[in-house]
Amino acid sequence: MGAKSLPQTPTQGVDGQLTDRALRALLKHHESTSSDKELLGNDLDVQVQFSLARIPGNASPKPVRIDIPHPLVKVAASAPTDGDGDAMEEDDDDNLDSVEACIIVKEESKPWVQELIARFPAQLGCIKKVLGLQSLRTKHKSFTQRRELLERFNVFFADDRILPMLTKALGGKFFDKK
Repeated sequence: MGAKSLPQTPTQGVDGQLTDRALRALLKHHESTSSDKELLGNDLDVQVQFSLARIPGNASPKPVRIDIPHPLVKVAASAPTDGDGDAMEEDDDDNLDSVEACIIVKEESKPWVQELIARFPAQLGCIKKVLGLQSLRTKHKSFTQRRELLERFNVFFADDRILPMLTKALGGKFFDKK
């Protein structure tokens, strides 16, 4: 009996050239199968799904931050600057959607978060509402009120201390949607 060797796992991450070739092939296939007479145009949404070769040993239910080099939404109203403080011209910002965010925190943290947003409006200007958990439970009791809250904001942020309590306060459908 010979010893089994485990497959080598990449240590550098995803090969950029391979990804580029795959995306070009996908777009070429899309162009060949789509017709020019479409009513709503030829817009294409691209979705990327990552999977793991092995399941990590210490799984955590908390989300993990992944830094991406290009934004998906327009967060700040101010123009980005280079290292010298001069404003850079950026054409890609016109294609991005502006975002309105709501942050849900504990009631005792609400004044502190509002002060932080007021102090840094360029970085945190997308946060339009700070909602306490208790006020969420009282003001948004009914399904229609929660649906209006869901439609009013693009993104919701929550304090991880109250995250387990939000499922009961907002409902499972709220989490499925946002």
